[in-house]
Amino acid sequence: MYSFIVNPIAGNGKAKKIYESIRHLPILQNKATFYLTEYEGHAKEIVRMLESNKAKGEPLDILFVIGGDGTVHEVVNALSDQEIRICYIPGGSGNDFARGIESDKRPKEIIERAILDKDEKTYWLGTYTADDGITNKFVNSIGFGFDAAVVNRARKLAIRKLLSVLRLNEFVYLFALLVELVVYKPLEISLHLDGKEKTFKNVLFATVSNQPFMGGGMKINPDAHNNHEDFSVLVVDNISKWKVFFLFGTVFFGKHTAYKEVYTFKTKEVTVRAHQRIPYQVDGEYGKLKAASIRKFPQPLYIKGAKKTTK
Repeated sequence: MYSFIVNPIAGNGKAKKIYESIRHLPILQNKATFYLTEYEGHAKEIVRMLESNKAKGEPLDILFVIGGDGTVHEVVNALSDQEIRICYIPGGSGNDFARGIESDKRPKEIIERAILDKDEKTYWLGTYTADDGITNKFVNSIGFGFDAAVVNRARKLAIRKLLSVLRLNEFVYLFALLVELVVYKPLEISLHLDGKEKTFKNVLFATVSNQPFMGGGMKINPDAHNNHEDFSVLVVDNISKWKVFFLFGTVFFGKHTAYKEVYTFKTKEVTVRAHQRIPYQVDGEYGKLKAASIRKFPQPLYIKGAKKTTK
């Protein structure tokens, strides 16, 4: 049996359209149950219900998720049974997780591949423990500073819906970036990378990544390769605002790492500390914290329906 979690408002209704286009596929008839989320946190409740039913003997062969990165973030943070196979159908605005797993863009093909093919990917998540002591998982990245401020700004942009209708979602982040660049003030951040401390005085942003993509296709951490051993960390420090324009002009191609203000690291564990609460984003979700300890989650997520198999 197959269960679908659908966030109908993801991608300004894109996920709902996908749901309507696939719900009557012959391959799903009498085998699928669909759950449409109604509020923030609802996906977590559905996952817990499905796990409870599975523990009582109700079969769950594949859990399909139709939505954006935020929907996936909710699902993995509620998931306690790592043996449940996940199939992600990108229906959000950014869909960076889909890029990270090299997903197909065609919902019907993704579903058929997930059900008919035996191939699956292992995808390694990260965890972060904030200064409130709560630990959560992340699928794509956790970022501190400017990128978090831009994420928060992008969610509030009036032009966001128009860009989505025009299928120009990648420009939402660009518009937010231009607005935030005017008001943003650099931060002082200390990073403990596998026990070695590095302090940066004028940080534009710092990002810890499971895979290269962020912000709707920006190759923010081009050296990131999803694995169980380490993260890719990127820090932009002491850069002038005018130069930021040129940096982000190259970020979709991953060429920004050539700038002398860009520092990259590989690390198994990283702790981020600041003197005050700073903005952060995790899988596109915004918040503020003063410190965070980041590690790899010890068990992989099993992904069905993606095009290629990673090692």
